[in-house]
Amino acid sequence: MVGEVLELELAENPTAGFRWRLRADAAPGCVLNGDGFQAPAAQGAGRPGSHWWKFKAAEPGAWHIQLEYGRSWVSGPGARSFSLTVHVR
Repeated sequence: MVGEVLELELAENPTAGFRWRLRADAAPGCVLNGDGFQAPAAQGAGRPGSHWWKFKAAEPGAWHIQLEYGRSWVSGPGARSFSLTVHVR
């Protein structure tokens, strides 16, 4: 529903160079309200954590979020992808 917030969280390992890149942000139906990385509680180099995004529903309709996981210096498609269709009422 318009005004509700969608939270999305995916595993990420930036210490190995792998990051999620937002390719489609569901605009204008959803507004990105923030994103960040949460490191694991245990210390140690190379440990993966979680990348999170918060989207606020702004307009009714079907809107697409698409992310690609890879290293910024490697051209071509990423190692993984994630896509989601958000239906806002």
